[in-house]
Amino acid sequence: MHQSKTVIQVRTLSKAFGFAGLRIGYGVFPKHTVKSILPYLPPYRIGHINVQLTDQLFSVDQMRCQVTQLLSEKAKLKSALKQVPTLKVFEGQGNFLWVKMLTPSRTKALLAKQKIAIRDFPSPNEAFCRISIGTHAENVRLIDCLMEVVHGN
Repeated sequence: MHQSKTVIQVRTLSKAFGFAGLRIGYGVFPKHTVKSILPYLPPYRIGHINVQLTDQLFSVDQMRCQVTQLLSEKAKLKSALKQVPTLKVFEGQGNFLWVKMLTPSRTKALLAKQKIAIRDFPSPNEAFCRISIGTHAENVRLIDCLMEVVHGN
């Protein structure tokens, strides 16, 4: 007997669309799977006001425009980070870049003094940071400050 597999895709509208505080996302899946998914949903779902705000604020055209801008900025930021000899940038599909660096905790602290936040993930053998994609101006400022940190200024 051949058994088909069902793919369920779930996405958040948090950072890229400014909906982090609303906790809004969506799922794409076949209609016949709804009953099997219900037991796994949280008992307290999103509020009515959140749904209304999403209906008013979200549009597919706006989403496509934001995704295009985000991908463009990600490519520019990745290219700029790859020019820094002490960094290694990894490929990924998210709205952030995964970067290996020599001193992530120190870099994070020095950038924090410039009001720039990155997330470090130091481990005993390797050191990584997660750098979220910002606006063009934010990304340019990040690169400028990061270059100062790397060159010891």
